[in-house]
Amino acid sequence: ILSSGGIYLGTNNNVNLLNYYEEGTWTAQIWDAITGGTQSTIVNNVSRYTRVGRLVTLQASLSNITIAGTTTNTMYIRNLPFSIGSNQMSAGAANFYQVDFGGQNGILWANAAANTGILRVLKQNSAGAGSTLKLNNIDNTSGYAEISFTIQYTT
Repeated sequence: ILSSGGIYLGTNNNVNLLNYYEEGTWTAQIWDAITGGTQSTIVNNVSRYTRVGRLVTLQASLSNITIAGTTTNTMYIRNLPFSIGSNQMSAGAANFYQVDFGGQNGILWANAAANTGILRVLKQNSAGAGSTLKLNNIDNTSGYAEISFTIQYTT
């Protein structure tokens, strides 16, 4: 254990130095644009994170979602607790309720634009081609739309 913070795992060199650990909560936000735009309302927002070194694990349960803005735009999840590192991509597991994928599978993935804190949902057909989930794919009428996910990425 180092007095300056951190612990060596294995040999005493910087490659094996674990010098960052943090747990906390964050407030996921749903928007209709990468920057600017209009924010949708999430009534029940339970979002947590754990960061070990450069690896970030996010967990979120977002329900009772009321969409706002340009509903034909891609849905973006913003306000991540840490920016995604440059040229990084990631995938995670997700559960969707009252979200219409038009017969396609839903895959949550991190927008890998350098140093951003943005997630988006990709719809993928059986041939592997994909498109992004739009805000109007969320069933706004039931009041019970829910998106729950766990995802990992590096800073």
